[in-house]
Amino acid sequence: GDVYKRQVQEDVPDELRGRVMAVYSLVFNGLMPVGGYALGNLAAFFGGFQAVRINALIALTLSLLIFVWSQVDRRRRTRI
Repeated sequence: GDVYKRQVQEDVPDELRGRVMAVYSLVFNGLMPVGGYALGNLAAFFGGFQAVRINALIALTLSLLIFVWSQVDRRRRTRI
């Protein structure tokens, strides 16, 4: 936790640091209860093992989509 916060604070320009840290805190602290609630409901309906499998599949899919989007965006920016 602290190592990543320090890295984010060092890499972000001073004028954006507050906004970036607010988003960082929201994502890593504020959304964790939402994920726990969703996982708990999935586990109650499908069972624990299946709930973890579903969440892993969702995380993998989102990661791949973000990766593909970032590659397309990077190529688009280098053409300009």
